[in-house]
Amino acid sequence: MAYPQAWRSDLAKMLKDGGINIPVIGGAVRMALVPPGKSRMDWLVDYYTTILADLQVDIRTGVEANADIIMREHPDEVILAIGSDPLVPPVKGINGKNVVIYPAVLASSYPQNERVVVGGGGLVGSETALYLAENHNDVTIIEMLPDIAMGMEPISKKYLLRELEDHHVAIFRSSRIKELTENSVMFEKDGEIHELTFDHFVVAFGGKSRTFASLPVPTHVIGDAVRVGKLVEAVRDGYAAGMDT
Repeated sequence: MAYPQAWRSDLAKMLKDGGINIPVIGGAVRMALVPPGKSRMDWLVDYYTTILADLQVDIRTGVEANADIIMREHPDEVILAIGSDPLVPPVKGINGKNVVIYPAVLASSYPQNERVVVGGGGLVGSETALYLAENHNDVTIIEMLPDIAMGMEPISKKYLLRELEDHHVAIFRSSRIKELTENSVMFEKDGEIHELTFDHFVVAFGGKSRTFASLPVPTHVIGDAVRVGKLVEAVRDGYAAGMDT
């Protein structure tokens, strides 16, 4: 997604010259738009805004979808797409004044020229780290697993890793966070305890599915409410639920 449009357009000529008779086409969501290279996800927002209006779907914003409100509609079936919340592990000091949760970073402008440690090097943590680094912060990632951005599509991951390196983001893999103080984090790596100072610590350990009261009608739970995953999986779940109801 971060590469320029039609960056593989040279393959189109190769396919056509080879005589292959196929068409060749070049080419969470609002928060996901913020990290570098993700702005085109806005296309999906534009698509759904248009198609749902055309289909005259009744959309109500600014309303908490609790059980009482849902049942007032007398539904025959319910599809729960309530998403997930950020995962905040029970680490000592995790509620300190210099600790922020990653949605707060992506939802607003962030200070520049600060030392920022990002806890978690999954897809969310890695992209948040790059966003912070591009905004002129000195950024470090601490990840418990042996690699960062695990499960990411290979081409996108290669691009992300190169960008992190170019922006001098330090990465500590196979490292377990033990404790946070007001301006430092202690973590264990290779059996030794290390300490890093920071101006801000960003909690980016991924998410956990939200729960919902059981409803007295057939209910389909989809997307992150089932398991925290990627956008494509949420869209697939929604399609499958729509076809099944």
